Amino acid sequence: MTSATMDEVNVAEDFNEQVSADLIKAAQEADLIEAGRYRFQVESYESKKDDKEYFDEEQTQRNPWFNKTRHNLRLSLSSKRDGAGKDAPFTLLERPRTFFQRVASATVLNSKGELSNESKFFGQMAGIAAKGTGQNMTVKEVLDYFTEHAAEITITKSEATEKYPDAKNWVRAIKALNETV
Repeated sequence: MTSATMDEVNVAEDFNEQVSADLIKAAQEADLIEAGRYRFQVESYESKKDDKEYFDEEQTQRNPWFNKTRHNLRLSLSSKRDGAGKDAPFTLLERPRTFFQRVASATVLNSKGELSNESKFFGQMAGIAAKGTGQNMTVKEVLDYFTEHAAEITITKSEATEKYPDAKNWVRAIKALNETV
């Protein structure tokens, strides 16, 4: 084994100073997806049962997802709607974008007592798949349906604020396509 030279140590220190949390945050914000309605398909998905009963070590904040399965979807966004209205045409993106979204077939309420986004989005997907096939489907069949069929996803983009220091993309709805590219 060789020890690091003084020059190598100085380079490492200089590098660490340059790559600050602010630079990382700026890079992440620059890669956010612009708000709009996008055509998407599921590239892949992974299902995982949540085995963490509490959010904290003191066991005071119960996890509403305990013992329930959530599905982490990797979506490919290929085009964006131009303008408002259900018949607005799609324009191909310069490059396909990847977006990750979590869904769940379990009915789970959020802290406000409303249906969680994960449950709501899976319900929307199940409705689209059932309408497209004319039959009710299993969770796997619903997720597999979207690997072969495109749908529309509405994405918003929030700016960083004092209350929420990170800019972020949010999904607002998943709908059936009225027009394809």
